[in-house]
Amino acid sequence: MSEVTPAGAPVAGVGDGSIAQQARADRQEREEARTEEAQQLRQERAMRTERQQAAQAQQQAEQMQRREAAQEMQRQENDRGQNLQMEQEQGRGQAVDTMA
Repeated sequence: MSEVTPAGAPVAGVGDGSIAQQARADRQEREEARTEEAQQLRQERAMRTERQQAAQAQQQAEQMQRREAAQEMQRQENDRGQNLQMEQEQGRGQAVDTMA
């Protein structure tokens, strides 16, 4: 702060320059704080986006596993049905052979 004489006039050599210098320092400090805050916000946003993408990738992987498991079960069921059908046809053939 600048010194003030009893009459209210600033003391020569103290005041005007230091007030302007302090104002510049304050502005610079506020600007640096805003810049830092903006950078933190960008980092938080990027991290949030990264987490969302990781969660989506995880969901897609789980969905793919479920789909593959369902397809495998369906394939096994189809194989069992085909095997049963073949066994039935072979059984009929054997029954015809034994009757003849």
